[in-house]
Amino acid sequence: MRVGIIGGGPAGYSAALLGAKKGWDVTLFERKDIGGTCLNRGCIPTKSLINSALHGLPFEEAKKRKELAKRRLVLGVERLLQKAGVKVIGKEARLEERKIITDDEVYEFDRILVATGSVPSFPPIEGKENAKTSEDALELHTLPERVIIIGGGVIGLEFAFVLSSFGSEVHVVEIMEEVLPGTDPECASVVRKELEKKGIRFYLRKRVERIEEKKIYGEVELEGDAVFLFTGRKPCLENLPPEIRDENGVKVDEYLETPIPGVFAAGDCTGQFMLAHYAYHQAEVAVENMEEKRVRCRRNAVPGTVFTHPEYAWAGEMEGESVKVPFSANGRAIAEGDTAGFVKLFYKEGRVTGIHIVGGRASELIFSATFMLGKKLEELRWSIPPHPTNSELLKEAVLAALGTSIHC
Repeated sequence: MRVGIIGGGPAGYSAALLGAKKGWDVTLFERKDIGGTCLNRGCIPTKSLINSALHGLPFEEAKKRKELAKRRLVLGVERLLQKAGVKVIGKEARLEERKIITDDEVYEFDRILVATGSVPSFPPIEGKENAKTSEDALELHTLPERVIIIGGGVIGLEFAFVLSSFGSEVHVVEIMEEVLPGTDPECASVVRKELEKKGIRFYLRKRVERIEEKKIYGEVELEGDAVFLFTGRKPCLENLPPEIRDENGVKVDEYLETPIPGVFAAGDCTGQFMLAHYAYHQAEVAVENMEEKRVRCRRNAVPGTVFTHPEYAWAGEMEGESVKVPFSANGRAIAEGDTAGFVKLFYKEGRVTGIHIVGGRASELIFSATFMLGKKLEELRWSIPPHPTNSELLKEAVLAALGTSIHC
């Protein structure tokens, strides 16, 4: 089978490798960088900076580590594609019906995957072009002394943590009642309060109406050396036919097929969960469904994570009753002196509906927690986590829901 893929980010390159393993003839079109936003301008470079900040490295050294990590991973993906026999065409491509067109050639395939990713999204603020984006933040040559961040979501908080750790004075403006809108407010408030202890200043329920040079105006007026606008992302839909897209992203059915038969979509461009790990998952599903296997995505078990300190991770629904188990009741957390936060477990009719973790290693714990979703509390009570680990908090939360906890 001949397969064409538009976009070389997490969804695109992983689908290319999966298709090649099936013996397909795969061609990947990427106009900029293999690895997409995640490897080049998102997940990987930001996590490198966060790790450097946690270890107290100077800003100049942190920048070098970031570039080395990014380049190593990008080269690794490029080598995997080459080894798998995937043909990579470094040109801008557009989709027309069942054809992929570049500036000088028309390609026809048996199946096509659209994986065009996403771009920064900005609210209707006057002068928004005067603000810097997350991509600008990753390319800073010098550290701004005073920083204004508009947007208290995941990206805003991670950069607030990084810049503050390296020595910047950071001010975060958020229009909603609490940071991290859409998550559990109690958990989000723990993250905010811990960041406030680092000296980060928050302005909640404040609307920004105008950005002028290095100043912001509206319900709060601030001036700094740099203004950053971190207000989310939107699907990249250019070069796609109107019949497969709307204001929410590329239109797909439950099997990730678009209204054009044989054309599938995966990743941020679908507008579902703009997360690299969900893009990988969608790529797997789309590749299987190219063979008409009728596989569906697991949308009820997609974890989210904020890589601040403490970390915050969640999965499932905030449905039913809830119990909390504090990190201060955990031996590993006490031994390491990292006791901020808690595990919050939601349950209904004896089954786990959701889990929110704010505290040490939350990003690592949440994967195990996703396997608890939908399971009976009575079954989970017999699990055996290793001691001493933070994972014991997951079982302790189950026992707390059953009323049999002995540690809290």
